[in-house]
Amino acid sequence: MNKKGYWLKEHDVYHTLIVDIGFQSHIRYLIRNHSAFQISREIIETTFAKYKERMGFEGRAREELMTVVLSNGWIRVRHHLSPYDHWIIQCDDLSKRKTTIQQWLLWGLEKNAISDFQPLVMEDLKGERIVVESLKLFLGETSPINTNSRVSLKNFTDELNKL
Repeated sequence: MNKKGYWLKEHDVYHTLIVDIGFQSHIRYLIRNHSAFQISREIIETTFAKYKERMGFEGRAREELMTVVLSNGWIRVRHHLSPYDHWIIQCDDLSKRKTTIQQWLLWGLEKNAISDFQPLVMEDLKGERIVVESLKLFLGETSPINTNSRVSLKNFTDELNKL
């Protein structure tokens, strides 16, 4: 079962576009708002036709379209409840997108969209995967929610720098 979802895109070095798609699927949001993702309706229709899948179906066409969008710098974020409560963050390259991911994590903590006790799974198109048992452990013992101080995701940055 899925909960909240987001699309993220680095607007500039200091600003991240956060698109809250609520509970709808990422592919359906992409189809409805394809121009924002700089992908034509024709490409979407052709891709679904190639795999003989209906528009919006979560199959091979979806995977291909997600790869195109992620390759264009978009980041997909989804909160899953099954088989356990966790967040999945997918992008083209974790090391390239670390600032945008950090900004979303800080925003999510500040807005109570994400709990510092929820696990994170971060993966990219190159096959790199980082699993964090809890954001609280990941950030260290000092939670930004409790101290109201600026947060450093040094551990996150260190992990990505190893890639």
